[in-house]
Amino acid sequence: MELAAKAGEVRYLRLGLESGGTKNALVEYSEQPFIISALKMHHQEFMGRHIKVNHSTTAIIKPQTKSNEAAQRRN
Repeated sequence: MELAAKAGEVRYLRLGLESGGTKNALVEYSEQPFIISALKMHHQEFMGRHIKVNHSTTAIIKPQTKSNEAAQRRN
């Protein structure tokens, strides 16, 4: 989160691990200009490794949130 926030305000972040052990993150920014800042971080070093930053036009599938009312009905 700290690294992604260097480009701008993060609205949503999802961390993942691929079968080969490669770590990844899907980041949604609050405003489009932050995407440009994030793309400029491509190949920067972070924690001893060079990161790859790619743009995607595919939406991040987010878990469905429960409303307070729905959560209370289940209890």
